[in-house]
Amino acid sequence: MQVLSERYASIRRTRGDGNCFFRSFMFAYLEHILKSQDRAEVDRITANVEECRKTLQSLGYADFTFEDFFALFLEQLESVLQGSEASISHDELVQRSRDQSVSDYVVMFFRFVTSGEIRKRSEFFEPFILGLTNATVEQFCKSSVEPMGEESDHVHITALSDALGVPIRVVYLDRSSCDNGGVSVNHHDFTHVTGDLPADAATVGDPKTINPFITLLYRPGHYDILYLK
Repeated sequence: MQVLSERYASIRRTRGDGNCFFRSFMFAYLEHILKSQDRAEVDRITANVEECRKTLQSLGYADFTFEDFFALFLEQLESVLQGSEASISHDELVQRSRDQSVSDYVVMFFRFVTSGEIRKRSEFFEPFILGLTNATVEQFCKSSVEPMGEESDHVHITALSDALGVPIRVVYLDRSSCDNGGVSVNHHDFTHVTGDLPADAATVGDPKTINPFITLLYRPGHYDILYLK
């Protein structure tokens, strides 16, 4: 991991139960809001969540199947904004994220959002899904996106990033690029953002280049959170 320490200050490990991508994203995003106190970003993502709700309704999902998960995520989002009786500290955010009942509900919220985005844009996602499995888009969502414990790959990450309008950087260690058997650090940015960009997803140089504020480390079958120096 020494090669990572040149650029990253620390790592936060996530439970390896098949939900690690969604849990990592949940904590990293809420932690970002807690630190930045970016009310405009909360308003922006709340509007996107409302669009996700409409997407699920238009796809024929009954409200009762997803409403509780949506409500709990919005509750967590409000709680990291300071200044109200419901506001929480960083320690409390860590405790809540470890609380299975809270954490699992937020993971299910993300799974429904991801599934809705994939189904809504099935023509776009279908070739990627066929590259992974011979399932239809509908079968893929039912078997690989909505159930708890199903691992995530680039299809899930692309769909969640697009639906919520949040850029995500996934860092991975590449052992193939060094002739001397060393390891290099590469990354892939998921930034095909359909809505307005978060204010601090700063564009660097080229206006199309987004600098994500969520960085996850991918190792085969697992995601953890990375923190820049």
